[in-house]
Amino acid sequence: MPSKSITFFLFVLVCSLMYCGGPSAEVAEKGEVPTVIGLTSLQKIDREIEANPDKSELYEKRGDLYFELEGFDEAIVDYKKVIAMDTSRVEAHLKLAETYLEYDNSRLAVLTLEAASYKYPSNIKVVQTLGEYQIILKQNNEANITLQRAARINRFDPVTYYLMGINFEDIEDEEKAIRSFKVAVDKDADFIPALMRLGFIYEAKEDSRAVQYFDSAIAADPDYYSAYLAKGNILGSQGKFNEAIKVFKQITSKSGEQQPSAFYNIGLAYFQLDSLEQSKKHLEITKTLDPTFGLAHYYLGQVAEGLEDIAAAKSHYQQATSFDNTRKRAEQALEALK
Repeated sequence: MPSKSITFFLFVLVCSLMYCGGPSAEVAEKGEVPTVIGLTSLQKIDREIEANPDKSELYEKRGDLYFELEGFDEAIVDYKKVIAMDTSRVEAHLKLAETYLEYDNSRLAVLTLEAASYKYPSNIKVVQTLGEYQIILKQNNEANITLQRAARINRFDPVTYYLMGINFEDIEDEEKAIRSFKVAVDKDADFIPALMRLGFIYEAKEDSRAVQYFDSAIAADPDYYSAYLAKGNILGSQGKFNEAIKVFKQITSKSGEQQPSAFYNIGLAYFQLDSLEQSKKHLEITKTLDPTFGLAHYYLGQVAEGLEDIAAAKSHYQQATSFDNTRKRAEQALEALK
């Protein structure tokens, strides 16, 4: 089913900290079985609609399934049907707009939300989503006006001020971005997206307040692993490798072997400390959890060189050449070993 709102900005926070290469788990999970299940579900909903043609929720349900199957034309037809049948179903407008956006029709996405925002002028979710889409499409002036509308609807909603901050970042007005993110945190001290953005901004400034904001995000949600990664990376960049290891190990102790980025960062920190066997151990775990983790292969090569196991180093470097983000340096390392 299409995401509910502001997903683009609320959760895309840590690509600079976590490995983002190779086929994702999401891609790997999409295969013939989900498609067969999806088609079976469609047939079931089709029968339900045939028996109950006046139930708008069935068309919305089918639209959601078409969206998941990337049948955007069919999803659009169903969401429009819902809107025509029942004007109270605000969510259908949001889903229709998201489908247009996924279908690379940004103009209709924004027009759909503009119409919805005037049809439901007090619905803050609709207005916020319109502002979000305008930011995505670089309509920054329009986004500012829209988000001011959202603030008038409810001046206590942190999402509005967070989106304002994103909009100011987009036009490179850092001072206003910081101010907006801080207002979001004032409205909700546990609003993690704003805490993380403030942390990243202060990290770029090499300002010690960055760690404080990541600590606040951890306090707000002790299972929010991205905040641990961010904090650990700052400590590592400061040469505080033992402290960084402790932070990364908090992730592995909570998640078990579900976070390859944590094991990678531990392995990298041990490498910096010249603890090569510990580094090798954690990088091997990373590779096992995610065979597409190119940096793990590359640094295993570095560790093997340090341990004077040239054959293993060559093998790891050769594997690292399979990935875009490590190909060049791995080829250079192989050349140096000739």
